Order: sequence, then structure tokens, then C-alpha cells
Amino acid sequence: MTGTTALRNARLIDGIADQPHERVPIVIEGERITAITQDDGPSGPNVEVIDCAGKILCRG
Repeated sequence: MTGTTALRNARLIDGIADQPHERVPIVIEGERITAITQDDGPSGPNVEVIDCAGKILCRG
């Protein structure tokens, strides 16, 4: 994966909270998560946006 990717609407299990975080926007630059935001994250012609509705993300 190269460039910037914005994952939107993800259900995030972080292994810390008792409940999953709902509809979390996550920003990936290259191969690293660089932000978990409160807004929709970046957008534009150089950003790949992936709708993760109905998907569960977890670390590891």
C-alpha cells in the first residue's frame, strides 16, 4: 500500500476498551496507521477511500 488511505465507518476493536469503537475513521500513510480521527479523515484525488461499513478492524 502506498500513499494515503482513509478507512471510514470501521468498527474498531482496540483491545483496551470494553466495547468496540463504532464508525471510526482511520488514516494510513504508506504501511502505517498515522491517525484515528473524529472527522472523516482526508479526502481528495490522492487519497484512496475505503468504506468499511460492516467490517471489524483490530490490531495485529
